[in-house]
Amino acid sequence: MTIWPLDDNLLFEYWEDARRIISEFNEYGGGPEDAEYEAYGYLDNISELIKEGNITTDAKFDFLDEAFEEYNYENSGFEDGLMDVFFEICQTKEEWEYLVKKLDEHPSGWRQKMIMHIQRKYLHDDEAYLKERMKNLQYGVDYWDLVEYYDEKGDLPKAFETAEEGILKGKGRLTELFEFLSEHFAKKGDTANLERIVHKALSRQSEEKSMLDRLFEHYKLMGDYESAKETLLKSFEFNSWHSSYYDEYKRMKGFLKDQDWKSIEPEIVNKIKEKNLNDYLRICLDKNMKETVIETILNQGSPRDRPQLSNDDGFDEFADKLEHDFPKKVIEYYWQKAYRNIPGGNRRTYQDAAKKPEKGKKYLHGYFER
Repeated sequence: MTIWPLDDNLLFEYWEDARRIISEFNEYGGGPEDAEYEAYGYLDNISELIKEGNITTDAKFDFLDEAFEEYNYENSGFEDGLMDVFFEICQTKEEWEYLVKKLDEHPSGWRQKMIMHIQRKYLHDDEAYLKERMKNLQYGVDYWDLVEYYDEKGDLPKAFETAEEGILKGKGRLTELFEFLSEHFAKKGDTANLERIVHKALSRQSEEKSMLDRLFEHYKLMGDYESAKETLLKSFEFNSWHSSYYDEYKRMKGFLKDQDWKSIEPEIVNKIKEKNLNDYLRICLDKNMKETVIETILNQGSPRDRPQLSNDDGFDEFADKLEHDFPKKVIEYYWQKAYRNIPGGNRRTYQDAAKKPEKGKKYLHGYFER
């Protein structure tokens, strides 16, 4: 029987308590939330113990052997938490090499990425890292990992070469690669290569808007108004539903010359109206089109006509801004909102109404009179 020093003993006491729960979670694919919290508490205790720095290497090796028995099941949900502890407990070259050995016992793509990360960041084994990395260049993040490596080593030509290859061959996320190259060419004032990178983003249907925005800023800085205008309008076409069309509108209005803006504004406003009604209404408020706004929020149809309307369609912001101009119509708006909530019996509407006493009374009154 091994007799461990005090901190080593504490390590195994905490681990046995954690393992009891993790083992059950592995068996059943999960477990009670309170048990989960308890297990994470024991893992936190191990982390605190590691920080004190008194655990022996032999104890760490035994701990890794036992912990990987549970980790290798990959059915408990504690895998990320355990891996965090594994990375905390390794501090010497010998310990990192032992962790690599444990990861390599059950090969997988994920474990291979972890091994490469350790080789690069903690073992500083360039030869081993490059050997494995060159065999695993499939996704954009793989290429980006290699770009970062070359960049840290000061080998910028290889970093740029790798990034160029990545935007051609990489699968999935290419964000960092495009940003790396475009930032470099923008700083150099290299318009031709920046345009080439943007065209590649468009052809690969990746990061189109962010690259067009970068090209717009470049043209703007260079004083090329016509190219900047063309790029700005093209960028608008790639705006998505979760982005702010209102901000895009203000950006175009602020940049374009008066004559150009007057000729294109009606088309832009109509497109925004189709894409995002709330942003369209914000524009209407800016243009003092208050009648349009109040009539729009009052005449969006019943829930049966527009089932995509949620119980909170976002129109409250406009009703609040117009309550002094159209007090009766704003009350009507809140009454309609109450009506929409009748089928669902949504209690949350009471809380919303209570925030505005006068409107809330009308809101609830409309509900109870039905």
